[in-house]
Amino acid sequence: MSGGDTCARDIRYGPLQWHRLDLFVPEAAMQSIAREEPERSRWQSRRHGDGCGWPVIVVCPGYRWVNNATDQMRLYNPMAQNLCNDGYFVILPWLGVGKDEDGSKRGHSAGRQKEYSLVSVLQDLQLVLEWTHQQMPEYGGDTGQIYLMGAGAGAHICAMYGIGRALQQYYARQSLQTDQRLVPILSSQEADRELWSWCMALRDTGAAEVKGLILISGVFDLVFQQRYEQERCLDGLTMTSFLLLDSPVARAEAWSPQLILEALQRRGIFIDINKLARRVLFIHGRKDTTFPFASSHGLFRTLCQWDVEEVNMKVYANLRRVDPTVALLSPTAPLTMSLLDDIRGIILEDEEDSDDNDDGDIGMLPVVVSGGG
Repeated sequence: MSGGDTCARDIRYGPLQWHRLDLFVPEAAMQSIAREEPERSRWQSRRHGDGCGWPVIVVCPGYRWVNNATDQMRLYNPMAQNLCNDGYFVILPWLGVGKDEDGSKRGHSAGRQKEYSLVSVLQDLQLVLEWTHQQMPEYGGDTGQIYLMGAGAGAHICAMYGIGRALQQYYARQSLQTDQRLVPILSSQEADRELWSWCMALRDTGAAEVKGLILISGVFDLVFQQRYEQERCLDGLTMTSFLLLDSPVARAEAWSPQLILEALQRRGIFIDINKLARRVLFIHGRKDTTFPFASSHGLFRTLCQWDVEEVNMKVYANLRRVDPTVALLSPTAPLTMSLLDDIRGIILEDEEDSDDNDDGDIGMLPVVVSGGG
């Protein structure tokens, strides 16, 4: 553990050199490990199924930090530590970071776009979740309480991972080994081939389940986002759109969680939505001009129609972009306390809604809707 925090750094989660993560350990768990005896935490005194231990939050950062992976990922440390101090294990992985054959660091400059892909991020995220299921019980983590959390492009990849696992199961039922006889889902054969291709890039494993998603200021309709940026001459401003820069609409459609779920619904195709997650929390600033509020609201409504067990949304009416690396920086700031309360609410299933919170001048417009029975 490094001094001044509760983080164990640079833990290997996969076979490649850049497959590393930082693990933030709750203080109570550290004390329990030191005594080498079981300890029932405040989490275990609540209903969390048959599991025991502390909940685990796996943070999927936005993609731009891969330019300078070590330094930029450290920007997430205060956020991760404040989450950890609230009673969670927090995993901060390096995703899609590597070196090319010539030894230079993999990045996203114009000439190196293909070297860093959404598929590589999904594959790395799957490895992180497999590591989490295998290793976290030894640290005191509850593998029945694993949550994916992402902001911006990170929120997009969290949603895509869950959809990919559900679609894998669907394609397996079709016994499809090639893309030659795909049942139409999206608007074109090109889009369907792209969808099948990235789904098949994930390994078929049952050891990477998550219970919930915490999606902050996310982008979930890339066709809309591309058009939105082009109209404002912002092409390639965000990493999500950069990776799809100059790509056909069909590819953007195949990487859009909202459009995929809407297409499945229109065609009457069933997938196990619990593979996505049983609990989903959206957090968005109403005045966000990078990823407009409509992006989160669209997927929120779609998941409600899919009858996900619980879908909640918190809208901050007077805020623009909600960036957790800034918003969760100071543990005593009103916005930080409000966000921590939002996250606590989605993880603590039996915690009653609080009616006495004073939100001050944050300008929150809460919207809480259940998407399931």
